[in-house]
Amino acid sequence: MVLASEDDRCPVIQMWDLRYATSPMKVLEKHQRGVLSIAWCPQDPELLMSCGKDSRILCWNPSSNDPRGEVVYELPCPAQWSFDVKWCPRNPNMICTPSFDGHISVYSLMGGGVADHSGVDQKMVNDSFNINDSFTASVQHQTSDHIPAASTLKKPPKWLRRPCGASFGFGGKLISFGKTAEAPISKINVSQVVTEQDLVNRSNLLEGALASGSFAEFCHTKIESGDDDLDSTLWSFLK
Repeated sequence: MVLASEDDRCPVIQMWDLRYATSPMKVLEKHQRGVLSIAWCPQDPELLMSCGKDSRILCWNPSSNDPRGEVVYELPCPAQWSFDVKWCPRNPNMICTPSFDGHISVYSLMGGGVADHSGVDQKMVNDSFNINDSFTASVQHQTSDHIPAASTLKKPPKWLRRPCGASFGFGGKLISFGKTAEAPISKINVSQVVTEQDLVNRSNLLEGALASGSFAEFCHTKIESGDDDLDSTLWSFLK
């Protein structure tokens, strides 16, 4: 269970294990002001969204080893507070947040920016009340400059991770990965793929002769196993 505090003096998110309800198992402490809403991703338990009075929308990894919590993604939030955050039930890449300026923003974990409506709203107010002073223009410019740029996730979410895969490498190597019922954690296996066993056997004999220095014995073996006189003569010359 996850609980959040709206108190500006203690803007924390607490994770509780109800089997041991004497103290929280972890406390996430990256917000500077009170936390207004939290939402756990239904498709990936390692993604937890939160928004607060500090105009920040953070994506946490509750399973990390960081005692204060690991922020894996921060959404580009406008200057106004977002008082709620929700995951899209059909597309887990999409997140929506309503803010106190009357807008609902839709974000994507795959990147992108955010439309800044503060300048448009301020212009409408100025036109309505005929306000054209330089101080208002400077405040409007400063507000639009404080929108952070979008970042990227530190690791792919669960719905984008490949459950298994394989690729061939140099020298007949086959690299594969995947999960099994006995090993729920993905493992990487490197194996040797043999397509021509006779060629592999001859290569092993040559490597053994080079390692041991038994060149004469190797040439004698090739002479005895030669198919024609030309090969036997050639190996006799090398011997």
